[in-house]
Amino acid sequence: MIGDEILVLIAQTLANRVRETDAVCRWGGEEFIALLPRTTLQSAVLLAESLRQAIEAISKPHLPPMTVSVGVAQHQDDESTESLIKRADDALYEAKNSGRNKVVML
Repeated sequence: MIGDEILVLIAQTLANRVRETDAVCRWGGEEFIALLPRTTLQSAVLLAESLRQAIEAISKPHLPPMTVSVGVAQHQDDESTESLIKRADDALYEAKNSGRNKVVML
């Protein structure tokens, strides 16, 4: 299926562009999450933009053009995992709702 091939290409792109200390996994149907320990918010935003551009540059004759929307959040002192993920998810939906194919940090 084309959808599965697209997800595999995106997953490979993500995995190949993060550090060994980072973790990337699928989070729901078409969503991925990247955990970037010891990374500043600004560095995470730069990486997210780099990933967005890399995915946008993927070109396969039998596949449609690919874009991604990215939400970025940095863990705050005493913040729960659930709160961090919610903030990242909120940023993702802001990226989607404000035109897609962009990076938003909250």
